[in-house]
Amino acid sequence: MARRISTGKLGRPILGNISVEDSTFGSVIANADVVLEPNGTGVARSTTDFQVDGANALRLADSDNTNYVAFKSPAAVSSNVTWTLPGADGTANYLLATDGSGTLAWASPSLALADDTASGNINVVLTADAGSSFSNAKRSSRLQFAPNSGNLTITGTLTAGTVASTGNITAAGDITSNSDVRLKSNIIGIKDALAKVLKLNGKEYTMNGKDNQIGLLAQEVEEVLPQMVHTANDDMGTKAINYQNMVALLVEAVKELQQEIKGLKGTA
Repeated sequence: MARRISTGKLGRPILGNISVEDSTFGSVIANADVVLEPNGTGVARSTTDFQVDGANALRLADSDNTNYVAFKSPAAVSSNVTWTLPGADGTANYLLATDGSGTLAWASPSLALADDTASGNINVVLTADAGSSFSNAKRSSRLQFAPNSGNLTITGTLTAGTVASTGNITAAGDITSNSDVRLKSNIIGIKDALAKVLKLNGKEYTMNGKDNQIGLLAQEVEEVLPQMVHTANDDMGTKAINYQNMVALLVEAVKELQQEIKGLKGTA
């Protein structure tokens, strides 16, 4: 049964320093707080929505009521917004994400980027931090990317481990690899270089839509010189040939061939 708050005195709606008028609780003393303090472990409850008017804040005070954390709405809201909180604590370092309809859920932080195929070059942004942090992000015109063609232009020297490309790599300067004797061990000469070269077969082929390509087949090279073939860690296990190191084999094969020519000349 509904009950009215009353002093028990007819015609007097005042409860101490609290006034009750037109369903509104108000403080009689200016700037005084209105405190709802249930007895013991009781709580102040509402059976309907609770609204803080005037773009004022909902404050959550600390244990000694010295400081607080507050939530408030913007000064102007074009339409009503309701956020439904998740029903669990979530995982460490996860963030609250909305489904676009006001339902919040814990989600792993990630950075979603759209596929950009615009023309012209854009400066590439690099971050010095691990993961998805951009606190030390840098951009430079010396590193540019053309989304429509997929071309990456580097002005300067590129020092890298493994660089994979499905297109062409063009350098205005030299392409070099470390070959310092001080970096090497177990150095021996190449044996039977000419015999190994004779087992290789140059081919003409079409690759990546380009006709009249010339080169070797990685699978054939792997049978003779497995150290010259690199197998990528992809679904197809794509194989690539280290053509640069093939020079050393050709040098020794030419020297062997020259010795054979000298021998033939000596017997002629």
